[in-house]
Amino acid sequence: MTPGVRLPGARQPVKILFLLRHPLYLRNYESVLRELAARGHRVELIFSSLPKQVDRTLLDSLEAAFPERIVEAPLRPRTGWWWPISDALRMLRDYLRYLEPAYAEAPLLVARGARRLPPQARLAFEKLPLLKSRPARRLTGALCRLAERAIPADPGLLRFLRRAQPDLVMVTPMVDFLYGQTDAVKAAKALGVPTLLGVASWDNLTNKGLVQVQPHRTLVWNEVQVREAVEMHGLGRKTVVATGAQLFDEWFERHPSVDRAGFCARVGGLDPDKPILLYLCSSTFICRNEVDFVKAWLEALRAAPDAKLREANVIVRPHPSHFAQWRSADLSCLGAVRVWPDGNGVPVDEERKRDYFDSLHFADAVIGINTSGFIEAGIVGRRTLTLRTPEFAKTQDGTLHFRYLTDGGLLSVAEGFDAHLTQLSETLAEPARTEAEVRAFVERFVRPHGLDRPATPIVVQAVEEAGSLRPSPESGIPGAALVRALLAVPGWPVRRIMLNRSNPGMWKGIERVEQPRYAVPRGQSTEHSESKIRKFEEFTRDALADLAKSDRPIVVGPWMSEVGFELLYWIPLLRWARQAYGLDPARFVVVSRGGVRSWYGDLAARYVDLFDLYSPEEYVALNEKRQEKSGMQKQKRVSGVEKEIVERVARDLDLGKVEVLHPRLMYSGIYRYHWSQRSSIDHLLLHAIYEPIPQPEPGELEAQLPEDFYAVRFYARESFDDSACHQNFVRGVIERLLKRADVVLLDTPFTVDDHGNVDWMRERAEGNRLGNRLIHAAEWMTPASNLEVQTRIVARSRGFVGTYGGLSYLAPYLGKPSIAFHAHQDDVMDAHVNTAQTVFRSFGVPFVLLTPAELELVGELV
Repeated sequence: MTPGVRLPGARQPVKILFLLRHPLYLRNYESVLRELAARGHRVELIFSSLPKQVDRTLLDSLEAAFPERIVEAPLRPRTGWWWPISDALRMLRDYLRYLEPAYAEAPLLVARGARRLPPQARLAFEKLPLLKSRPARRLTGALCRLAERAIPADPGLLRFLRRAQPDLVMVTPMVDFLYGQTDAVKAAKALGVPTLLGVASWDNLTNKGLVQVQPHRTLVWNEVQVREAVEMHGLGRKTVVATGAQLFDEWFERHPSVDRAGFCARVGGLDPDKPILLYLCSSTFICRNEVDFVKAWLEALRAAPDAKLREANVIVRPHPSHFAQWRSADLSCLGAVRVWPDGNGVPVDEERKRDYFDSLHFADAVIGINTSGFIEAGIVGRRTLTLRTPEFAKTQDGTLHFRYLTDGGLLSVAEGFDAHLTQLSETLAEPARTEAEVRAFVERFVRPHGLDRPATPIVVQAVEEAGSLRPSPESGIPGAALVRALLAVPGWPVRRIMLNRSNPGMWKGIERVEQPRYAVPRGQSTEHSESKIRKFEEFTRDALADLAKSDRPIVVGPWMSEVGFELLYWIPLLRWARQAYGLDPARFVVVSRGGVRSWYGDLAARYVDLFDLYSPEEYVALNEKRQEKSGMQKQKRVSGVEKEIVERVARDLDLGKVEVLHPRLMYSGIYRYHWSQRSSIDHLLLHAIYEPIPQPEPGELEAQLPEDFYAVRFYARESFDDSACHQNFVRGVIERLLKRADVVLLDTPFTVDDHGNVDWMRERAEGNRLGNRLIHAAEWMTPASNLEVQTRIVARSRGFVGTYGGLSYLAPYLGKPSIAFHAHQDDVMDAHVNTAQTVFRSFGVPFVLLTPAELELVGELV
């Protein structure tokens, strides 16, 4: 393999596509990204999809610091026929590596590799031990590598890279048993785009999968990892560069934020005159139930012969991904012990970095089972200690990377509590000796170019050099078509198995980036309702898969239905679709009405307002015509009117041929049974992404608003008609609000939908005694801006009060509390109310739904 020829001359700004597992991986590359951005390079971050959200603090910080240089890009799915077969072969190779002699004492790693195999393959290896023999492994591995080279690069990724035109594709960790990054490297190499693998952590090359496609450059920490990359992964020695561990650079430069007494007070009243022992917890893979072990360790500590140990302060630092077990842990009877910090302690912002560094700095010794925190403790000059017990044998010596710490002199290992307590006493007695002993390890393992030379500039230089490579595009091997033909027949059932594992219920087409799960139907379920849910879900998914395979612009909408459905369902569906199917926002052209561009945020590059195309009268006529044809307001099918609108948008914007992402995918597709409660809200939340709407930038309108006010909008609808009773109720509510603050009425001076104002001001008794603290926003509105104006007003308000419906949803999206009213208990749909309350509770914003009778009852009780 030719790694490429570096071009001479000065460094030019390059565009880097950086694929990471999730935003927390940014911690490993924060300093590198900041330096690359400062030097003028552009980095587009692409994250794999996760079933749960992770901390985005660091991502937000980087994007805010370098808004044009560091940006998040959408995830791209694989769209070709071959990727499930490629994944199966890679999965098999990953398993075979764990059958090598190096893993003979690593049963947990072997078992983890086996669990990933389909049951049929696991059974074959169990029943036919010959398959595990060295000749069989070598032959199987060679055939897998041959097939890998014969299978072409994924067409979806090729299209994406041709459009993006990056100068470098960078990935990390690439060995995590998810093969999207592998295919991205393969596609880049097919186009002659330089590729670079950043090895993120000390265990990546031993504990996880193989590097299945060799990048042009691989950056590792030290010579130990160089050897791993060459001997375990078959990478060319000249392509592997030892740079040092850039993620630890800042720990060499930091200083404590307070003195010892101040730190002890911050943790929770520890005695600064007594030793501090820091216990660093491990991940769930290493230790599933660490609380019991820590209690046993503390009991032994408090019974130690050495009085310093018996009276020592202890700080237990939970692992960020394994904190739940500590919420109910009671250590109060074990002396001065603090579980700290109390929550997510991933050091990704200044406060959490400060707390972590201070805890290392003021610790007199650091204890744990098997954690990368040992390395950070060594950088600060602290001795690290552990116990070798049968309970943890499989996750200590049973992991290859653990030996690097013990053999390298960083970690002291004891065979039992007595020996461990002796080591602890010696550590406290001779701190200077400890610092000298760990210094050699840190230089060899963390900073191989010298303790005084940070790794970050070395990594940045290596990235720039990789970006200046000009490798030749890689074509398939001779006879690739024949290999694929031979592979296709056995590949059919393999493909079906793999698709069913990663994409349940779908046998054809595009990769599902997000693992779909089906909720058990509940409520008024009819027979076979789950199969119906699957049917309508597949209708939506197939349509989105077709969009992902196309390069055409996508007209989103046109949205001509209710405000509430747009906010509560349509926009969250679009966010999920974009992420799950890798749809490029540059392709999106959102069509809606009333100036709601801000609602869609970064979903779309372009927005078209229907009132810029049609007058209010024309729009109303078109919408009425659409509803007459369909017999409903909801957009369950594409009408002739909507086709005309799409054609006009495509013509006016010179889009050429377009795709349409129409609301019917929601109304008649994936959410169809949610509204009748035949599927649980879990099903909805797996197919929707809810995010707050950003606060609008202040403008001329905001300057005209009072300092403190409520936003009020009572409009007539089926659940709150314009009766005399409701008119009096509205008047009473507004009068009560005016006793607390000003009121800005959001009533519109025109009607473009079926929501008319409640005419509560028909009779102005006592010469309008409400005074000038009642502001009418109607004069600021036009049809093209009415929803934008209302959004701006609500965003500046104390909160929203009004009719239950769309605007009552808008307020919580803007971080404002909302009190919504309807007439009777049975005139609203529980599915919508449950959705709103669930979503807005996750935002931490109050959303209260009441009837007038309930408000009266509250008034009597309070």
